[in-house]
Amino acid sequence: MTFQPALPSPAGFGPRRPGYLRQSNLPAELGPDPRATLECFVDLGLSDAEIARYFHIEAVRLAPLTATLRGPAS
Repeated sequence: MTFQPALPSPAGFGPRRPGYLRQSNLPAELGPDPRATLECFVDLGLSDAEIARYFHIEAVRLAPLTATLRGPAS
């Protein structure tokens, strides 16, 4: 087995190692970087329902994750 260094991470999220997703509660359907994936879809203006439909997961699984990205409700 070869050594794999920590992957670069966004500021404030700490280093990530390959396979980190298995230890989190983020849906694996969102890919290798679920936070970046959600940030992209939220920035595009998609609702939780639209994102959930795209990834074939329930919107209730996304609501707590996207709430922090969307900020306080206006």
